[in-house]
Amino acid sequence: MLRENPPRRARLFAPLSLLAVLAGCGARGNGNLTAADTGTPADTGSPTDTSTPVDASTPPVDVGSTPLDVATPPDDAGTPPMDVGTPPMDVGTPPMDVGTPPMDVGTPPMDVGTPPVDAGAPPMDVGVPPVDAGVPPVDAGVTAGYVRTATSATLVEACTLPGAQRVLVDADDASTTLIAPFDLRFYGITVPQSLGLQVYSNGFISQTAEDPIMTFGGTIPSASRPNGVIAPYWVDLFTGADGVCAVVVGSAPIRRWIIQWKNASFYSGRSGAPRVGTASFELIYNESDGSMDFIYEALEGHPTGSAVTIAAVGVEHPNGVDAFVVCPGGRRGGVAPECTAVATGTRFRLAPTGG
Repeated sequence: MLRENPPRRARLFAPLSLLAVLAGCGARGNGNLTAADTGTPADTGSPTDTSTPVDASTPPVDVGSTPLDVATPPDDAGTPPMDVGTPPMDVGTPPMDVGTPPMDVGTPPMDVGTPPVDAGAPPMDVGVPPVDAGVPPVDAGVTAGYVRTATSATLVEACTLPGAQRVLVDADDASTTLIAPFDLRFYGITVPQSLGLQVYSNGFISQTAEDPIMTFGGTIPSASRPNGVIAPYWVDLFTGADGVCAVVVGSAPIRRWIIQWKNASFYSGRSGAPRVGTASFELIYNESDGSMDFIYEALEGHPTGSAVTIAAVGVEHPNGVDAFVVCPGGRRGGVAPECTAVATGTRFRLAPTGG
């Protein structure tokens, strides 16, 4: 194959060799012929006319240019690696961004930690109701929700006033329901007017109805029913013709609700003469502040036999535990002392300390 396709350089210089031979032959055939006379051969043989071979050799130069151009792509091709290298830098940025979430993620624990602080608040808030509802426990052993003070109130003859309601006439160990003229507040608890209160012939009021035969005497405080007691003079009594009278006086918001036991008698403890003495007293509930006035018109002839009861005076919380006690009550012959704190002409006020 190399013989049939001589090298490019051999093909290039073949015309030059032929011209040289022809020139030699001319010289040998005609020695008198000069180069000037043979203008055509001279032109043909002139080295300057052999520009074609020079032009023919140009392609190698151009061909050589191609490698230069071809080499350029490697330079360009090298650029991508630099560009390709850029992504790693960009890719490296995400780790920084990715690292940011942990910082953000760390924030929730701080926020999550906040709830325990807020969750701790509810006990403080939840503790508020016990203070409101728990007024008695706070005051227990101190004032038990009420404080005893002097009063300027005077006896009101409720049975003689227009609109007075008379109940429990000639009654023994009996009770009835009275509807208050307005809502009451007792130990900080609202007692709706519609609830009604039980009034007993034996000198006390309760928020619950009990068997009156079982309530001829009692003590305060006591877990035994009745509870939620207001006791002007809880003792075994007989009412007379006047019975128990209830009336409201004044105008809102300073009305007064008056309940009067008028001309009752004590149980003597003897079957032949069951009634002795006189007991007239009243309770006045003041709408303005929830205070209560205890006024004693007459306490005369209380028997001293061992079978009779001793008066309980004061107020008792519905829980049967807390109370403001003036006289604890009980039965003579027991451990309860005589009630000497009240007598004819005694009057005082029990004012709420907890609302």
